Order: sequence, then structure tokens, then C-alpha cells
Amino acid sequence: MKKLQLIVWCIAALLFCGCEEESPFIDYNPPKILFDTTYIDNNLPPAQRKITLLEDVSGVKCPNCPDATKIALATKNELQERLHIVVIHPNIPALGSFVDPVTTPFVSKQDFRTDAGKAICEQIIGTPNSLPRGCVDRVKFNDQIAILTDRTVWNSKIKERDVLKTEIEKLATDYNNLSQEKTTLANTNKGLQAKVDLAAQLKFSDAMLSGYKLNKKGVKSFEEKAKKVKFK
Repeated sequence: MKKLQLIVWCIAALLFCGCEEESPFIDYNPPKILFDTTYIDNNLPPAQRKITLLEDVSGVKCPNCPDATKIALATKNELQERLHIVVIHPNIPALGSFVDPVTTPFVSKQDFRTDAGKAICEQIIGTPNSLPRGCVDRVKFNDQIAILTDRTVWNSKIKERDVLKTEIEKLATDYNNLSQEKTTLANTNKGLQAKVDLAAQLKFSDAMLSGYKLNKKGVKSFEEKAKKVKFK
């Protein structure tokens, strides 16, 4: 019986010790202030080539859409890789007379309508009332009332955006030139400061030396007037 009680007490002691709760570690030390890792690189890479995007909202039943395609392709031939063209056939019931598949005099095997095109129109560039319509870089120009524009102005608007490439390159060049001038001025200021410091040291040395004189015994003594020298 005593052995049984001893075993029970040992098990209870083990359970009591094993269930001791430990509090989570809390670091009360103040956080370390890290050095700023940001930097400015004066050597900017050359401006990337400007790519203009033309989104042509079109339909298979649209009578004027082939003419819009001719305008887009003619501009593409001028700008080559600087112009990308995307044709959108939105799955919008209101534009069904333009975008629905052909049924007469034959039945079309293809359906180019997409829900993605519908989302682009309804959420980003606007829903046209008729086709064709298009937008350039999804930008609303100052002389336009909406992002979508008529095909007759596509060429001019595309070239207007293409000119931005030259302006971006000019800004990058000006920035690099200003950075170089800033570095030159900083180096010049350092040189001027060094000369000013040297001049101040020489002036102080002259003032200190002017305070010494030989007494009757030939020993140098320092006059108080050296302490009263004012530096300008």
C-alpha cells in the first residue's frame, strides 16, 4: 500500500512539474535605428522607347470598321514597333447590331465577342454608342470629351503620344547634365573651402607671431595684443 501511495505521489509530482506555464519572451530593449538604405543614382539609364497602344473597338457587322482598320494599319506602317494595336469586340448587348456573329447570308463560325472586352469598355475606356471607336494609350486628350475617339483622329493622336519619347529623353538628358553640374559645383566648393581654411590659418599664424618680441635679455615674450586680434 505504501508503495502504491509513493507511486501516486511521484506521478502527481511529475504532472505538476510538466504543466508549468512559461511566459512568452518579451524583448524590452529599445529598437535599433537602422541606417537609411535609400540612395539616388545620378547615372540614369537611357529612356526606354515609347510604345503607343491603340485599342480599336470593332465588330464584324460594323460597316465603317474596315476603314478604321486601314487607318490603324497605315499608322502602324509609319511607326512600326512603336505602335501596338489591339482589336476589341465587346460582348455588349447594346452593340449587338455591330458585334453579334453574322447569320445571313451565311452563319459565321467564329464569335469574337469577349467578356474581357466588355469589362474594358464598361470599367475603363467607356461604352461607345456606335462603332468603330478607339482610344490611344487610354488617355483623354484636352480637345476630346471622352477617352474613346473617332477613327479620323487616330493618326494624329497616336503621333502626339509618340512624340513623348523625345520629351522623355530630353528630360533624362537635362537631369544628367544638372547632376554633373551639381557634382562639379560641390567639388569647386570643397576646393574654395580648403583655400579659405588655409588663409584663416595663415592669418592666425601671422597674428600669433606678431605678438612675440625680444626683451632686454634676448628672451622671447608674448604680448597680450595677439589675444586681441580680430579676424574678419
